[in-house]
Amino acid sequence: LKKGETFEVYGGYFGEIRTIKVGERLRLSWQEEGARKPTYLQLHVLTRPKNRCLVVLTHEGISDLKTKQALHTRWRTALDALPNALQLE
Repeated sequence: LKKGETFEVYGGYFGEIRTIKVGERLRLSWQEEGARKPTYLQLHVLTRPKNRCLVVLTHEGISDLKTKQALHTRWRTALDALPNALQLE
């Protein structure tokens, strides 16, 4: 991943990498097909004792409740799957 690169993911979402600090932080624009303007997603990885970490996700600029609820479900599912995807459990 590099700053300025664009992406598209399942569900018709696309965006651009805005900031990347490997192992610490990722900020990107996030836009649904047909939306007038993007929202912004930030992921922070905070180190913790005993070789652990905490992943903090914030999604800013979501204008309506229906979209906010749908994205909350999407991110909760993704974060819940993260340990298995990384084979950490």
